[in-house]
Amino acid sequence: MDADESQAGGATSRPSPAGAAILVTSEEAMAWLHAYKHAWQERDVDAALALFTDDASYRERRFGEPLLGHKTLESYWRDRVFEHQRDIAFDFQLWGVKGNELMARWQASFIWLPINGLMRMDGVMHVTFAGRRNGRLIGSDYSEWFDHTEK
Repeated sequence: MDADESQAGGATSRPSPAGAAILVTSEEAMAWLHAYKHAWQERDVDAALALFTDDASYRERRFGEPLLGHKTLESYWRDRVFEHQRDIAFDFQLWGVKGNELMARWQASFIWLPINGLMRMDGVMHVTFAGRRNGRLIGSDYSEWFDHTEK
Protein backbone atom coordinates (compact mmCIF):
# COMPACT_ATOMS: atom_id res chain seq x y z
CA MET A 1 0.00 0.00 0.00
CA ASP A 2 1.38 3.40 -0.89
CA ALA A 3 1.07 6.61 1.15
CA ASP A 4 -2.00 7.75 -0.81
CA GLU A 5 -3.87 4.57 0.09
CA SER A 6 -2.87 5.01 3.74
CA GLN A 7 -4.23 8.55 3.72
CA ALA A 8 -7.46 7.38 2.12
CA GLY A 9 -8.08 5.23 5.21
CA GLY A 10 -8.07 1.68 3.87
CA ALA A 11 -8.78 -1.20 6.23
CA THR A 12 -5.09 -1.97 6.60
CA SER A 13 -3.86 1.60 6.71
CA ARG A 14 -0.88 2.52 8.82
CA PRO A 15 0.55 5.78 10.08
CA SER A 16 2.17 7.95 7.44
CA PRO A 17 5.96 7.67 7.16
CA ALA A 18 7.98 10.14 9.20
CA GLY A 19 7.83 13.57 7.66
CA ALA A 20 4.77 12.81 5.54
CA ALA A 21 2.02 14.90 7.13
CA ILE A 22 -1.57 13.88 6.53
CA LEU A 23 -4.46 16.25 5.98
CA VAL A 24 -7.31 15.99 8.47
CA THR A 25 -10.83 17.17 7.69
CA SER A 26 -13.14 18.78 10.24
CA GLU A 27 -15.45 15.78 9.88
CA GLU A 28 -12.62 13.37 10.73
CA ALA A 29 -11.60 15.53 13.69
CA MET A 30 -15.19 15.53 14.97
CA ALA A 31 -15.38 11.73 14.57
CA TRP A 32 -12.14 11.35 16.56
CA LEU A 33 -13.48 13.64 19.31
CA HIS A 34 -16.72 11.66 19.47
CA ALA A 35 -14.71 8.43 19.76
CA TYR A 36 -12.62 10.00 22.55
CA LYS A 37 -15.85 11.08 24.30
CA HIS A 38 -17.25 7.56 24.01
CA ALA A 39 -14.05 5.98 25.35
CA TRP A 40 -13.97 8.30 28.36
CA GLN A 41 -17.68 8.19 29.22
CA GLU A 42 -17.79 4.39 28.88
CA ARG A 43 -14.45 4.00 30.71
CA ASP A 44 -13.36 1.85 27.76
CA VAL A 45 -9.59 1.51 27.95
CA ASP A 46 -9.30 -0.47 24.69
CA ALA A 47 -11.34 2.15 22.80
CA ALA A 48 -9.07 4.88 24.19
CA LEU A 49 -5.91 3.03 23.15
CA ALA A 50 -7.30 2.51 19.63
CA LEU A 51 -7.25 6.30 19.18
CA PHE A 52 -3.45 6.49 19.48
CA THR A 53 -0.34 5.13 17.81
CA ASP A 54 1.60 2.44 19.69
CA ASP A 55 4.31 4.98 20.54
CA ALA A 56 2.03 7.94 21.25
CA SER A 57 2.94 10.76 23.59
CA TYR A 58 0.10 11.74 25.96
CA ARG A 59 0.65 14.78 28.12
CA GLU A 60 -1.97 15.43 30.80
CA ARG A 61 -0.18 18.41 32.32
CA ARG A 62 1.35 20.93 29.92
CA PHE A 63 4.74 21.04 31.62
CA GLY A 64 4.65 17.52 33.03
CA GLU A 65 6.39 14.51 31.59
CA PRO A 66 4.40 12.82 28.82
CA LEU A 67 3.13 9.29 29.05
CA LEU A 68 4.86 7.36 26.27
CA GLY A 69 3.44 4.35 24.47
CA HIS A 70 0.44 2.10 24.81
CA LYS A 71 1.59 0.27 27.98
CA THR A 72 1.95 3.51 29.92
CA LEU A 73 -1.23 4.96 28.44
CA GLU A 74 -3.13 1.77 29.29
CA SER A 75 -1.97 1.95 32.92
CA TYR A 76 -3.02 5.60 33.09
CA TRP A 77 -6.52 5.00 31.68
CA ARG A 78 -7.05 1.92 33.86
CA ASP A 79 -6.02 3.76 37.03
CA ARG A 80 -7.35 7.26 36.40
CA VAL A 81 -10.50 6.52 34.44
CA PHE A 82 -11.60 2.89 34.84
CA GLU A 83 -10.76 2.49 38.54
CA HIS A 84 -11.43 5.99 39.89
CA GLN A 85 -14.13 7.73 37.83
CA ARG A 86 -17.89 7.15 37.69
CA ASP A 87 -20.86 8.94 36.09
CA ILE A 88 -18.69 10.66 33.51
CA ALA A 89 -20.04 13.45 31.32
CA PHE A 90 -17.82 14.86 28.58
CA ASP A 91 -18.47 17.50 25.94
CA PHE A 92 -16.28 19.36 23.48
CA GLN A 93 -16.13 22.16 20.95
CA LEU A 94 -13.83 21.79 17.98
CA TRP A 95 -11.88 25.03 17.64
CA GLY A 96 -10.06 24.18 14.46
CA VAL A 97 -8.12 21.80 12.26
CA LYS A 98 -4.93 22.65 10.39
CA GLY A 99 -2.97 20.04 8.50
CA ASN A 100 -2.76 17.03 10.80
CA GLU A 101 -3.61 18.85 14.04
CA LEU A 102 -6.74 19.73 15.96
CA MET A 103 -7.49 22.13 18.80
CA ALA A 104 -10.60 21.72 20.91
CA ARG A 105 -12.07 22.89 24.18
CA TRP A 106 -13.57 20.27 26.45
CA GLN A 107 -15.51 20.02 29.70
CA ALA A 108 -15.90 16.96 31.89
CA SER A 109 -17.50 16.06 35.17
CA PHE A 110 -17.44 12.80 37.10
CA ILE A 111 -17.47 11.27 40.53
CA TRP A 112 -13.82 11.05 41.58
CA LEU A 113 -13.72 8.06 43.92
CA PRO A 114 -10.58 9.03 45.89
CA ILE A 115 -12.56 11.95 47.39
CA ASN A 116 -16.02 10.44 46.78
CA GLY A 117 -16.96 13.79 45.30
CA LEU A 118 -17.66 15.60 42.09
CA MET A 119 -14.76 16.68 39.87
CA ARG A 120 -15.42 19.27 37.19
CA MET A 121 -12.84 20.02 34.52
CA ASP A 122 -12.55 22.65 31.80
CA GLY A 123 -9.73 22.20 29.34
CA VAL A 124 -8.16 22.54 25.94
CA MET A 125 -6.61 19.73 23.90
CA HIS A 126 -4.14 19.71 21.04
CA VAL A 127 -3.82 16.50 19.04
CA THR A 128 -1.38 15.68 16.26
CA PHE A 129 -2.39 12.78 14.03
CA ALA A 130 0.11 10.36 12.50
CA GLY A 131 -2.23 8.66 10.07
CA ARG A 132 -5.26 6.43 9.90
CA ARG A 133 -5.93 2.91 11.09
CA ASN A 134 -8.96 1.10 9.70
CA GLY A 135 -10.12 4.41 8.23
CA ARG A 136 -9.95 6.28 11.56
CA LEU A 137 -7.48 8.90 12.69
CA ILE A 138 -4.83 7.87 15.20
CA GLY A 139 -3.09 10.43 17.35
CA SER A 140 0.64 10.42 17.91
CA ASP A 141 0.83 13.41 20.24
CA TYR A 142 -1.82 14.54 22.72
CA SER A 143 -1.51 17.50 25.09
CA GLU A 144 -4.11 19.03 27.32
CA TRP A 145 -4.35 22.01 29.62
CA PHE A 146 -7.14 22.09 32.19
CA ASP A 147 -8.42 23.53 35.41
CA HIS A 148 -10.63 21.66 37.84
CA THR A 149 -12.78 22.00 40.94
CA GLU A 150 -13.66 19.36 43.48
CA LYS A 151 -16.78 19.20 45.65
